Amino acid sequence: MKKRWVILPAALLVLLAAFLLLDFRLMTSQTAMNSETASYRSGDPNAPWEFSPAVTGLYVEGKGRLAEALQARVKDLVQNQEPIGQITAIDAPADRMDIPVLHAEIIPLKHFWTPLYARSEYRLVVAYASNGDTSFRKQAVVHFQSSGDEPFKQYKASFTFQDTSIGVISARGYQHYLAEKMAGMVQQSLQN
Repeated sequence: MKKRWVILPAALLVLLAAFLLLDFRLMTSQTAMNSETASYRSGDPNAPWEFSPAVTGLYVEGKGRLAEALQARVKDLVQNQEPIGQITAIDAPADRMDIPVLHAEIIPLKHFWTPLYARSEYRLVVAYASNGDTSFRKQAVVHFQSSGDEPFKQYKASFTFQDTSIGVISARGYQHYLAEKMAGMVQQSLQN
């Protein structure tokens, strides 16, 4: 009888650790997204101008596993695509850099997770500047600006992402699922 009381808590502890540390999900999800975008391009609109940088800096602003997973997933999805080139991670956000910058900020609005049900709402703000000037990223109304005479592209998007998932979901698996969805939004917005 005493042995059963030792085994039961140990099994519950192992099960809890699995739901917190492992990446698995067997679930169905309903997601909804709204977006606002603004973009600007300087230079002669009739000139056959293409911007193909060698390197673009990527910084994902946010906390915990979701930010780490989003940075890894965005890097995988947009590496060597127009107008990005090679991706290099930036350690801290900067308003101005000497290389093009892709900045993403994750703003949690709601997050609820259990092993059988998860619901979340996030805002994702993405800013891209081929001239490295992303100082506009915090402005509610975007005022793009130039720091020189060179042609450049600037872009800002704000996504509101809502998800409800039901099934067997680990905490890490749900974070990776959210990161995949958000990275897809970043990739699609850059292609458009």
